[in-house]
Amino acid sequence: MTIPDMFPEAQHKSETIVFEPTRQAGIARLNKSIPHTGVHYADQRNYDYGPTNRSSVSSLSPWIKHRLITQEEVLTQTLAHHSLSASMKFVQEVIWRSYFKGWMEQHPSVWHGYPSTLLNLSIGNSPLHPAAIGISFTIALSI
Repeated sequence: MTIPDMFPEAQHKSETIVFEPTRQAGIARLNKSIPHTGVHYADQRNYDYGPTNRSSVSSLSPWIKHRLITQEEVLTQTLAHHSLSASMKFVQEVIWRSYFKGWMEQHPSVWHGYPSTLLNLSIGNSPLHPAAIGISFTIALSI
C-alpha cells in the first residue's frame, strides 16, 4: 500500500514554499493559504506530507515573524472567507502563536536554556535522555 493509497487527501499539487522577504510575497502566500484555513486546516494540520506538499499548514510564519503581514490581517482574511466555527482551529493556532511569543519574551531564561538542554539530551547528560531511562534504539544514516 502506498502513501497516496493510505492518505488520498494528501494528493495535492506539488509546491515548495520559498520565503521571499517582501510584503507582496507575504500577501500572495496569505491569499493562497486562505482556502485551507477552515475545515481543511482542522482536519489536516497534524499531517506532514513532505517538503513539496505543505497543504496541511499555512506556511505564513516567516512573513508574520518579520512583520511583513500581521496576525490581524491573517485573522481578518480567514474570517472573511470562513465562519468562526469552521476556522476555529486555525484561529486558535494564530492566537496561541502570539500568546506563546509574549510568554517567551517575559521568560527569556527558558529560551536561553533551550540550546544547552538540547545539547545535554543529544550527548546523554540528561535524565530525559532515552539511554538514561533504559530505552535503546538504532539510527540508520544514509551517507
